Amino acid sequence: MKRTIWKTLGLVVAGLALLVLAAAPAAADQQVPFTTRINGTIQVTAFGPGGPAAAVYGGPGVGTHLGAAQMHGDITVTGPAPAGVCASGFGFTATHTDTLTASNGDQVVVAITETSCLRPATPNIFDCTGTYIVTGGTGRFATTTGAGTWSGVVTFAPDWSGTFNSVYSGRISVGNGP
Repeated sequence: MKRTIWKTLGLVVAGLALLVLAAAPAAADQQVPFTTRINGTIQVTAFGPGGPAAAVYGGPGVGTHLGAAQMHGDITVTGPAPAGVCASGFGFTATHTDTLTASNGDQVVVAITETSCLRPATPNIFDCTGTYIVTGGTGRFATTTGAGTWSGVVTFAPDWSGTFNSVYSGRISVGNGP
C-alpha cells in the first residue's frame, strides 16, 4: 500500500514538473508592444507597363526591443490600388520584406502587404498603409512571432530615387532566442 502511494505521488510530482517545463516557453513568448520608426532612402529597380514595379530601400531608425537599428527591404508592386481607395485616383498594392537589424546584429524579418496612394495634388508623394507579420529572426529574435500595422510616406525625385519614413506598430513575442 505504501509503495503504491509513493509511486502515485512520484508520478504526480513528475507530471507537475513536466507541466512547469512546458509552460516556461509560453511565458517567454508573451506578446509585448513593438514600435519601430525608420527614415531612409529608396531606389526603384524595375519598371513595368504601369510604372515602377520594384525597389530597394533602407535606413536607420530606433525601435522597442531593437534599440538603434538599420532596416533593409525589397518591394514588389502587385497591382493597382482597389477602386475608390485612393483619393487621388491613383495608387498601387505591393508586398515587401523588411529586415530590421539591431546594433548587435540580431534581426527581425517582417512581411508587409500595403496599399500606396499618390497624395492628391502632388506629383511624387505616396501615403502608404498596410499590415505586417513577423516571418523570422535571428539571435534573441529567433523565435519571435507577431503582427501589426505599418505606415509610411515616400517622396520620389524625377529619377525615381527618393526618401521615406515608416512606422511599424504592433505586438511581438520576445523570447530568449535559440
